[in-house]
Amino acid sequence: MSKFIETYHSFSDKKKLYYVLAAALVLRLCAAIFSGGYAMHDDHFLVVETPSSWAYGFDSGSWFPETQELELEQGMRKELQPQGHSLFYPGVQFAFFSSMKFLGVENPKIQMLINRLMHGLLGVLVVYLSYFLTTMISTKKNALAIAWIAALGWALPFLSVRNLVEVLAIPALLGAVILALKGVHKNAIQLGLLAGLLMAIGVSIRYQTVVFFGVFGLILLVQKHWQLAISIFFGFVVGFFLIQGLPEWIIWGKPFAEMIEYFAYNASDKRHEYAEALGGSTFGIKYFAVLAMLTIPILGAFWFFGFFRQWKKMSILFWPSVAFLVLHMAYENAQERFIFPILHVVLIIGFVGWEAFRTSSIFWQKRSTLWTSITKVSWSLNIILLLFVTTYYGKRARVESTSHLYESEYVEFVIHENTYDGYIPLLPLFYAKQWNRKVNRVEKISEYNNLASFQEKSVGWIYFQGEEELEKRVEQAEMYFPNLEWIGTFEASFLDKIVKKLNPVNRNESILVYEYRASRNN
Repeated sequence: MSKFIETYHSFSDKKKLYYVLAAALVLRLCAAIFSGGYAMHDDHFLVVETPSSWAYGFDSGSWFPETQELELEQGMRKELQPQGHSLFYPGVQFAFFSSMKFLGVENPKIQMLINRLMHGLLGVLVVYLSYFLTTMISTKKNALAIAWIAALGWALPFLSVRNLVEVLAIPALLGAVILALKGVHKNAIQLGLLAGLLMAIGVSIRYQTVVFFGVFGLILLVQKHWQLAISIFFGFVVGFFLIQGLPEWIIWGKPFAEMIEYFAYNASDKRHEYAEALGGSTFGIKYFAVLAMLTIPILGAFWFFGFFRQWKKMSILFWPSVAFLVLHMAYENAQERFIFPILHVVLIIGFVGWEAFRTSSIFWQKRSTLWTSITKVSWSLNIILLLFVTTYYGKRARVESTSHLYESEYVEFVIHENTYDGYIPLLPLFYAKQWNRKVNRVEKISEYNNLASFQEKSVGWIYFQGEEELEKRVEQAEMYFPNLEWIGTFEASFLDKIVKKLNPVNRNESILVYEYRASRNN
């Protein structure tokens, strides 16, 4: 290893960058191949389940007025209402799944492998953009260090292949900032228009980034970069209307219908009640932990300290980041992923700020051995975490058990049972390619009575959520559906189990599937 480091230092900066990008690519390929499933509800059901259903003629989640009109006629809803989701990224996903269908790639697992590979390439782009932005405000030495951190940070390859809008907003944010900073020195109008368009894309992916871009634009005005600021504003307004406003106008008869509903819901009592159920706000403590530890453990805390030392020197990046952070700190529904869009900007400012402080600090100059030891421990811990997290198969039991339904149209009914404690998560029906499949929930034994007519059907599957009191629950199910036959046990992944132990809210449990056949009871 030491020989490689010695050889690496003899390379040109350009060749060093190639090595960084190659490392980033390899790790993201590994994540794409081994890190299947999904991490959270939103990175599957909002941007995979629903858009994929559109490609096959369904409307999972009833996002469009045509579907809602049918439900209105059937008495299933009281009014037509936008769902409050930006259509931009789901629209891109719809184009992807439509392309897969056109090319004859039908297997959902293969579709998602290709999807993760494409997202992984965007993750490599983020590494390069992080490097490029750092060269604009600091030295190439610092820029290469930032690139290595962005490439090898323990959670970053895993996150880069996820379908999280908070992660997808990062390349648009970094690209917009780079173009705008270039526009300070030359071609203000052209670069400003392009930066504004990228900002429009970023906000269409994650609405809250408008706060970062808004403060960024105000600072440009304060610094008297009038031409650049106006060009950015014009590019943003036109781009945002074309990307966000026009499609929703066509669909709902009014521009920005989904965005208006999004903010209306987030200001409503329903959202307040949801946040209360999650435990309310911790006023940003979660965000501090994310920004300090999600890059490299231990070292990230020093860099976060360095971030606050750059409030004046890097004001054009510092204050937009602080505004974005404060917005989420003040918002009662604090979820760690909300802060992801500014992660790389905070890393860049913090690393540069910390290095400036450390190299000028008498304390640290006298304790270079201590800093070397901290660095070695941090990177060792990072590599260990990286190996585990990069191959993390999220929600494995749900994905694998639902995949078992793929090409199993002969199964006439599906029951999802948890009479132990009543917790029944949504099944990702995309993996069965059966978006219109009705999954009958049984949370109490008495609810089997509502499904008595299913006994006449030929074949049905019962999904038992979790293994607690399983024998008793199977016996109870057999009172209604006799002679059940075990089909398979779908275990939660190793890290799923660890995550559940660390935070029991994450109900990553095994799922056992049993089959009912009427012919066995004749």
